[in-house]
Parts: sequence; structure tokens; C-alpha cells
Amino acid sequence: VADHKTDLSERIEEADITAATAALQSLQSDVGKQKSQIADTGVLTQQQNAQLKAVKDWMNRARKTAAKAFAGDDVKLHSEIQVGVECTNLGDCLQSAGIIAAACAKTQNVAPLKKQGWIAADTTAFTKAIGRLRATDTTQESAKTANTAATGDRNAVANTLYDSIIAFQNAANLRWPATDGANAPIRAEFRLGTFPPKPPGKGQKGGEPPPTGP
Repeated sequence: VADHKTDLSERIEEADITAATAALQSLQSDVGKQKSQIADTGVLTQQQNAQLKAVKDWMNRARKTAAKAFAGDDVKLHSEIQVGVECTNLGDCLQSAGIIAAACAKTQNVAPLKKQGWIAADTTAFTKAIGRLRATDTTQESAKTANTAATGDRNAVANTLYDSIIAFQNAANLRWPATDGANAPIRAEFRLGTFPPKPPGKGQKGGEPPPTGP
């Protein structure tokens, strides 16, 4: 459009060309930002995995200590120390870890655990590890929400740009009609006849209607 702005000046407003150019530049910029955010997401996942590993390590230490402190008390070990409870996802692990840490802090459990070497500082360190893991989980969910909003904004810009392209093509089609063979080169510049792609019709590949049910 910019190369033929003079010829199309009566059909296309300068402001429309400026707006379409800005939309295109915005989308191109977002592509670059999105690529860099992929790396950021990878760093976040690595951090999350490291925090999860630390929490699981504390869970195992607490379980081993409790197994000695409360030997034979299967109900306590299962309900409070989560012995035999498997966590298959991050949410489950956070829940189980929170239950175990709370059990370690219970007044009636402190003395038996201390006899096996578990002290208040261990419970504090365990609780802090859970907090760090929960923080990375919250950060990741916030990033997902922000990415969803950004995708919606990009879609709106893309739709606006698409509408502008269709309008520009129509103006070019009126200015350089197909009835004049000499217009073929410039019509090709505007992708007339090739954009937007036409949906396949009946008989073409992908154009057959779905089979009728019985």
C-alpha cells in the first residue's frame, strides 16, 4: 500500500495506512517478546522443580523421623505424617507437605520427634521450603493469566489488521481491475486472488460435506 499510496490516495485514508502499519509493527514486536518469555518460563519451571525437590526431601526426613517416634501408630503416621500418601502433582505435594509440617509443630508431637533428633529449627526450615514452593506456583499461575490477557490483546490487533488488509485489497481491486491484463503484476503485489485463502468448495480437497448419519 505504501508503494502505491499516491495512486490509492482517493480510496484509502492516510490514517488507515498509519493504523495498519502500527498494528503490524505491534504484532511483530509481540512475537519477539513471546520468544523471550519462553526462556523465562523455562527458568521458572527449573526454579519450581528445585523447590519441589527441597520440599520432598523435607517430607522424607519428617516421615523417617516420625516412623521412629510413632512406631506402631499407623493412624497417626498416615493421617498426620502422610505415610503411604502419594502426591502426583504440585497441588497434592503442597497439601501433603503442609499437613506434615503442621503435625511436626503440634505440641504433643514435638517431644517424641525431638527424641529422634527432629528439632523446632527443622520444622521452621520445612515450612519455609513449602512457602518458597507455593510462591513459585503462584508466580507461574499469575504468568499464565497475564499471557492469556496478552493473547487476547494480540488477537484484537490481528483482527484489526486483517480488516484493514481486506479493505486495502478491495481498493486495489477497484483501482486495477482484473479485466485489464496489464494489471496482473500490481494485483499480485496486493495478493488479489490469493489472500485471504478461499475455502475449498464441494469436490475439492477438504470440501466434501461430512457423511450423513443413518
